Amino acid sequence: MLIFIKLVIRSNVLTSDEILTLMGSPVGFTTWSMNDFKENTEIKYRDNGLAIKKKYDNEIELDDALFDFLSEVSVHSEGIRSLNDDVLIEVLTAIYTEEIPAVYIDKRNIELIHRLNSSFDVDVYIT
Repeated sequence: MLIFIKLVIRSNVLTSDEILTLMGSPVGFTTWSMNDFKENTEIKYRDNGLAIKKKYDNEIELDDALFDFLSEVSVHSEGIRSLNDDVLIEVLTAIYTEEIPAVYIDKRNIELIHRLNSSFDVDVYIT
């Protein structure tokens, strides 16, 4: 099973540099600006943004991987919350597996997602 988790912050108001400054320069981030081309495509971004990604490729459960990721990202929760209504904040999760996994989110992760004022998405791909 492979699990990819990404925190995405998008804005049409703030620049990617402003988002980065308010975030406090997190580890492992990428940024983009409106009208930049998405990697390996001819599609342009419609907003400014920042993403933090992490890959889990061992037999870790989704809930534990999510807690690990959110614990690392939540160090920046004050900066993220200060972005308030000027941004869209999403935690995106993709699971690649041979079997249908049990997908549940426990209270500790719900609290961390809430602390980030984020939406949450899970996609499951059977390989």
